[in-house]
Amino acid sequence: MVAVVKGVVPPDIATVAGLGVLDVGENRVQEAVRKMPLLGGPFPGGLRFHLIGHLQRNKVKYTLGFHLIHSVDSLELAEAISGFWSGNGKVAGMLVQVNMTGEPTKSGFPPALVKETLPRLAELSGLRVEGLMTIGRQGAGPEETRGVFRDLRRLRDACSGGGMEMERLSMGMSDDYRIAVEEGATILRIGRAIFGERRSRQVSHMG
Repeated sequence: MVAVVKGVVPPDIATVAGLGVLDVGENRVQEAVRKMPLLGGPFPGGLRFHLIGHLQRNKVKYTLGFHLIHSVDSLELAEAISGFWSGNGKVAGMLVQVNMTGEPTKSGFPPALVKETLPRLAELSGLRVEGLMTIGRQGAGPEETRGVFRDLRRLRDACSGGGMEMERLSMGMSDDYRIAVEEGATILRIGRAIFGERRSRQVSHMG
C-alpha cells in the first residue's frame, strides 16, 4: 500500500510511517523534494517515496530520491528519465501509465500502443520497467471499474515475457481498492481513506 500524501504535512506522514506504512506517494515532484529532508531524507528508516502524479520533462532532475515512478506516460519522458538517471550512475524503477478509460483529460499510453512501446523502453539503460499503472474513471460503477482493472491485468500478462517480467500493477484508490485487489493489484494508492480530506496546510518544519 502506498499512502498518498498530497497536501499532508510531514508530522502526519511520520505518524503513519510509525504504524508501519513505509511507502508514500506524492503527486508533485517538488513537493516531495521539500518533504524528504523534513522526514530524514529519501528512504529514512525504510520510508520510500513514490511519484504517482504527472511528471514534466523539465522536472526529471528532481526525481533521484524516488523509489518508483508510477506515471511514465510517453517515450519522450522515459528517455529523459533514463538519460538523467544513467548520467548519475543509477537506474530508475518505473511503471508505464496506461489510459485504460480513453479519457482525454488523463495521461497515459493508449492500451494498443503499450506492447509495441515496451521493447523501446527496455533498451533504455537508466530505466527498469516493473509494471503498469492506471487510474479508473471517477464516478464509475463497480462493474466498469472492475473491467478497467481486469483489462490492465490482462494487458500486463500479454506483455510479460521475453526477458521483461512485469510483476507490478498499480491500480486502486480509496473508492475502488477492494475491486483492484480482487483483480490482481500489487500496489494500492490510498490517500483519503488514511488521512481524510486533503489538507490545505503548507509544508513546514517538523514539530
